[in-house]
Amino acid sequence: MSRFEEQVAHRVAAHNANDTKLTTITQYGARGMQQEISRGMKFVFAKLIGGVVLAVFFVLLSFILLNRIHRRSSSRVAALTLAAGALPLMALVSAMASCSFLGLHTNSISVVALALAYAVGIDGALILYNTWIADTRRSSQVEQMAKVFSSCVPSLTAISSVAIGLLAGGLFPVEEFAGLSSYLGFTVLFVYAYQICFFTSVMAWCCPIETHRQLPQEASKPPRMPPKPVFDALLVNSPILDEQFKCRLHVISGSTERHLSDRSLSGIAGRFAHSLSSSAWLKIFATSVFCLCLALPTYIGSAKVKSNIDYRDLLPDDSPSNKGVHLMSDVVWPEFFNVLFFIENPPHFDDPVGYSRFKVSG
Repeated sequence: MSRFEEQVAHRVAAHNANDTKLTTITQYGARGMQQEISRGMKFVFAKLIGGVVLAVFFVLLSFILLNRIHRRSSSRVAALTLAAGALPLMALVSAMASCSFLGLHTNSISVVALALAYAVGIDGALILYNTWIADTRRSSQVEQMAKVFSSCVPSLTAISSVAIGLLAGGLFPVEEFAGLSSYLGFTVLFVYAYQICFFTSVMAWCCPIETHRQLPQEASKPPRMPPKPVFDALLVNSPILDEQFKCRLHVISGSTERHLSDRSLSGIAGRFAHSLSSSAWLKIFATSVFCLCLALPTYIGSAKVKSNIDYRDLLPDDSPSNKGVHLMSDVVWPEFFNVLFFIENPPHFDDPVGYSRFKVSG
């Protein structure tokens, strides 16, 4: 059948390429769809590889920024970044192996698991690393790691609890959706396991407590003295001060003004928080808006979800199978195949008696 469809595809291509023909033939078959889906998946994988590279670059910048914020210096951040980038891939491979071991069905749309794995994996890696370098007053790495586990594991567990719902989705009656949900659930579970068992070990090796030293430029800065705005104003008006000293005082007065502006903004935010916490109507309004923002997109999105899977989203834009999928899924099936009858035990039509019985009973 595959060879026959291949020959038909050549004939159809030759017919459509002939300008003298008045008709255009669209072929729709299993082999053609498989070839076009494979061609479309090449574009998908190319974009996914580009996304992985950008994600790893984002993790590297985030680790460097965290080091700057906490005034730390570590020469092995690149190795830690590679570990954070490899963690979601390890989880995907382990999830695929688990699904294959359990005999679960996976399909082409399982590529969306890559986005979920990197979202959950990078989020957990940043949380763990930020807690690891935030406080180094512990005397040993064991005490520091215990602090990291006590601070981060509850949050990571709450985030990874979405795997319970995804694994429960494996009971969905549609096999394609059930396989996808199970694969996503296993992916989240393995991301959680590798965050606890793999990433923390690499983090302790790449960034031990001994390397958590302050940056040289930060350590050499003298401590800043608090400004004295009233005394500075009196000194600025003095005619005996030189211009350089007046410039320094002007900088100090500018920092004082910014400090007062920050205090005013904090006061406004504090009054708003107090009014929000003391008003029951504001709480009801905020809760209602939040529920509406969740319910409305869910209702609109669920109304547009199609229960069939025709893989049209995986086809390239220039694929001729797009038209075939449109005709079969959107035109032929709804118009002509609404109600189907399958006769499992047909009569022998060469027997007049049996045919007459079938005709009368029908």
